[in-house]
Amino acid sequence: MKYAMIFPGQATEIVDPREGLSNFSGAKSVFGFGDRFFQGLYEKSPEELTFTLNQQPGVALHSLAVANALNTEGFQLPDFVSGHSLGTVVSLIYTRVLPDEIGMKTLSSRAQITQKWADKKPGKMAAILGLSYEEISWVCQKFSLLQGKIVVIANYNEPRQIVISGQAKAVDEVSDYLKKYQPKKIIPLPTKVAFHSPLIREASEEFDHVLSEQNFLDPMNKIAVVVDNKIIYHGPKIKGYMQGHMLRPVMWTYAIMNIINKLRIRNFLIVGPGQKMVKMIQRTVKFHKIEGVKVICLSTGEEIEKFLQSPFA
Repeated sequence: MKYAMIFPGQATEIVDPREGLSNFSGAKSVFGFGDRFFQGLYEKSPEELTFTLNQQPGVALHSLAVANALNTEGFQLPDFVSGHSLGTVVSLIYTRVLPDEIGMKTLSSRAQITQKWADKKPGKMAAILGLSYEEISWVCQKFSLLQGKIVVIANYNEPRQIVISGQAKAVDEVSDYLKKYQPKKIIPLPTKVAFHSPLIREASEEFDHVLSEQNFLDPMNKIAVVVDNKIIYHGPKIKGYMQGHMLRPVMWTYAIMNIINKLRIRNFLIVGPGQKMVKMIQRTVKFHKIEGVKVICLSTGEEIEKFLQSPFA
């Protein structure tokens, strides 16, 4: 049974997952190890957990705990792994491309760097539902090229869900302009970080320097890592593709379609707080009229136990 393990990105509500996963030694070891780097993370207030500095490790540790719990329970390793933005880094920790302490330090650096530059150069992101990539791209270019504003497509999440990112005023102006095309909905995202836009160029360059100092190992058990729609088996090549990943747009729709069409994968297992990602993948395959794709998200111990009894049922 071939399957792809998916690690969600940052735009997720953080809850304390420890109690629900306490019966799994693999999960407990992740939380114990992570506490050395992010002490008291889950004791922070709900407002504090929305800060990038805390949200990134909060999502990452939850995902790694679920994935590690599956490993220690004897469930087969994935054939491929991929992640949405932050999730890409988490997938490298899971596959031991960036193992143990190196992985946690890299994760900590990413959170600190993005928070620092969010404070220095705050921006905005908004999800546009119901319009095409071409329509939104044209409007962003109209405002950026003709008016000198910083606003770009940051995430191509699914055929009719696209996230724009940039200066707060520019994102608001593009959002208002797009209303003439009658989008289904426009949703401002709860972040002050303009991820995957030129506004965080300095953050991207700083994190690239962190990555350049790390030794990227080959993924464990020959698991393939999908980075920017590229299927990679070797650490040094992964390292090359990771340069600039914070700045480039997340072409998630293409990544999912490549996994389905090129890798012939029909089973997707999302680990951690990824219910929103389940719907994104389901809507993508429905749009492209692809049948037989199963998407499951595991977030709690109860969900893991039920899944292990009948995987992908």
